[in-house]
Amino acid sequence: MDLLLIGAGSATQTVREFLYNKKHNIVVQTPIISRDITLRMKYDGVVVVAPESQVGPDDLVAVAREGKHIFIIAGPSDALNTWASAHDVKSYAYPPDTTILETLSEEIYRSGAGVSDDADTYRRRVLDTGQSAAVLGLGSLKRKIVITSPKGGTGKTTVAVNLALLLAMCGVNTYLVDADANGGSVHVHLRCHRNSKKFVRLPDILMSRAARMDAAGDSPDDLLGIEKAAAAGEYLQSFVQYDGVPLLKVVTGFETRDLGAPALNNERAIEKVISGLFDAGTAAGGVVIMDVGINPSHPIHRAALRNAETIATVVKPEVPDVASTRSWISLMVTSMEQRYHMSHAESINFILARISICYNMISPYSDIVAPHQLLQQAVSGDLQEKDLNLTPNAILPLVDPRLQEPAVNSNNPRDLFIWRYRDEHVEELAAFSEAMVGFGSNIMPIRDIAARAGFVPSSAAAKKPSRFSLGKKKK
Repeated sequence: MDLLLIGAGSATQTVREFLYNKKHNIVVQTPIISRDITLRMKYDGVVVVAPESQVGPDDLVAVAREGKHIFIIAGPSDALNTWASAHDVKSYAYPPDTTILETLSEEIYRSGAGVSDDADTYRRRVLDTGQSAAVLGLGSLKRKIVITSPKGGTGKTTVAVNLALLLAMCGVNTYLVDADANGGSVHVHLRCHRNSKKFVRLPDILMSRAARMDAAGDSPDDLLGIEKAAAAGEYLQSFVQYDGVPLLKVVTGFETRDLGAPALNNERAIEKVISGLFDAGTAAGGVVIMDVGINPSHPIHRAALRNAETIATVVKPEVPDVASTRSWISLMVTSMEQRYHMSHAESINFILARISICYNMISPYSDIVAPHQLLQQAVSGDLQEKDLNLTPNAILPLVDPRLQEPAVNSNNPRDLFIWRYRDEHVEELAAFSEAMVGFGSNIMPIRDIAARAGFVPSSAAAKKPSRFSLGKKKK
């Protein structure tokens, strides 16, 4: 295990020499935990010699956010010893003798069997005991979420990735799937090439399932008993934990070379895989977010819509987007009718019960009301629904272009809006973070936990009226 050794004194030097002789790798020794070190150095855990360091509980929470292991050497009255006892962190007596150091070394080796601590440990250390229990007790409003859009350039994948990061950083088991059959960009946004993990790709899952179904001939593909459990386990294992965000697990998507794959035409395999991924994540107590393409007649897109509990539609409040959304909703209705043999009324009810509008890239001076009313009127006329109510579930502000550029083009995933706001509390990202928390609260009531995690002010704090609320335009 690669370790940061935090301390500067005789006991720290003794710890360093002992761990070196036990073949542990000390990548840095320093009396403080600085953000520069944690960002730049590859490490798996920290050993803190509390009396010889300048470390507080907040520093250790920052380490725990990354899913790193923590080991503390402290006296019985040391504040870090108290923190360790409350947050399930291993602590050892100061000054350490040989027996204590042997125990420390063995625990480091045991912990090294896993790259990061598990979800429950993350919650206890980052959210504290009360908030950890609150997360586990939350009742999710929706667990199967599709993020889609009627056209490109609306920020669909930006919304999907930032929503997934937010929920995971608030202690929610979050499963993110790139299901854009036209070639998705989740892996680019998350800089998966920099991750230590090898991610499982959706096209590979589809091809594997299609091959097995072809080999089975015309036998029924509805699995029962042990076979069904094995299939569910296989889908769950397809999700790979993302470094630095212990509760985020990802399935990456299609690249250009995959677009002609025969599996894309095997609708039975597609149905099985898409429903299997949704069911596996939700059965594990999580929320599944599936980022899909812009064509609801595509088999993958259609299967995702069929399994969704919420269809979050990302658009800009502009006439071209309103026009695209209008025809796109009608296309979704037609797609459900043709593939799933629904009546026209059943298909309309199915889509309208699930669809929510996510307005994105809103400037403080954007007129949201008029375009939304236009959209409602147009769709109401198309579907002959007099009492239609297309509800906006999110109104996300335009982010300063100086922050957009690194979020898209840098080599650091921490430049993604939500992640950067959590780390740095950049003022220009505050409105986006709060709006995203509002969006996430439609899925799970996370606001108080998000306040504890640093994404919004506490609910007790005075708040200014939002400039991005759906209502009368601000002057």
